[in-house]
Amino acid sequence: MGSDHFFAQTPEEVFPQACEQHPKWTRLVPAVPRWLTRSFLGAMEEEGQQSLECIQANHIFPKKAPVLEEENMQVPFPELHGEFAEYVGRAEDAIIAMSNYRLHIKFKESVVNVPLQLIEHVECRDMFQLHVTCKDCKVVRCQFSTIEQCQEWLKRLNVVVRPPPRLEELFSFAFHAWCMEVYAGEKEQHGELCRPGEHVTSWFKNEVERMGFDTQNAWRITDINSKFRLCPSYPQQLLVPAWITDKELENVAAFRSLKRFPAVVYRSVRYLHAATQHFAYLLISFSHLQIVS
Repeated sequence: MGSDHFFAQTPEEVFPQACEQHPKWTRLVPAVPRWLTRSFLGAMEEEGQQSLECIQANHIFPKKAPVLEEENMQVPFPELHGEFAEYVGRAEDAIIAMSNYRLHIKFKESVVNVPLQLIEHVECRDMFQLHVTCKDCKVVRCQFSTIEQCQEWLKRLNVVVRPPPRLEELFSFAFHAWCMEVYAGEKEQHGELCRPGEHVTSWFKNEVERMGFDTQNAWRITDINSKFRLCPSYPQQLLVPAWITDKELENVAAFRSLKRFPAVVYRSVRYLHAATQHFAYLLISFSHLQIVS
């Protein structure tokens, strides 16, 4: 077997015609070894099978029916695209459910939604209480009526909170695959919800105004570090004195370590005369120092 048999082939190399007609399919099919594709195509030619069955993206992540602890129970939350409830049960004073994305506990006066990958540790305390510790230091407690029920939910959560063995098992892949198949109206609505609002796109300007900087006369916001082209450790927008041009900033950055030129990072609203600057030391060698008497 030659050395080229061990190199991986992309779907475009194996099935070029099918990939042109179904571009979504190419993004979901992983690269395969050459020896495997040649054997597969050779077997198809011998059997006279020349057609390929195109699989929709959402078929790769099929939904499953939930396990209900009581017959009349229903999923207590609206499911996201690609999400499906796996278990639905009843705790002592709450409805508890677990999907392939979240742990949902509906109490009488509150609701808790915890993404499974946010859970750090799960344990049983006092035999009847499920104690869930999250990575953001949040703690969720759920009381059960029997020890067996508490242990059962402990086993279920311990299985899903572990890191998945394959990257494709993360919920984001199922969510993306199912979103690709929604109808046009819902896709536009989904895109509108995911588009960042003004509070995200204008956050820097809002912070400058909140701290009381005079951007009409004394200060200005510069985009000199757009796409982090000048200094990778600085944000894309920076606040500098209004009379300093971007060309002068580039000249100053050339003599600073990592091009970290002086820029404002914080100003106390209480003490408006005090502003904190962030910068790096000058790059000057001893051979260039001059003693001035």
